[in-house]
Amino acid sequence: MESPEEAYALLARLREKYAIPKEEPLWKRATPSELKQAIREWVDEERPSAPPLSEDALRRESLYA
Repeated sequence: MESPEEAYALLARLREKYAIPKEEPLWKRATPSELKQAIREWVDEERPSAPPLSEDALRRESLYA
């Protein structure tokens, strides 16, 4: 049986070999103009239609029930 140190070393090698590198989030790596463009594109995306809420659904009593 392997020691904990050997197991951790093996795990580190496997992570290095098979893990997908994480990309920095857009807000960290984008320039202000790139971020502005990305937000505009997101705003312009088509949204799925949703039925409007009924008056009863918006009543205070319904919100806290």
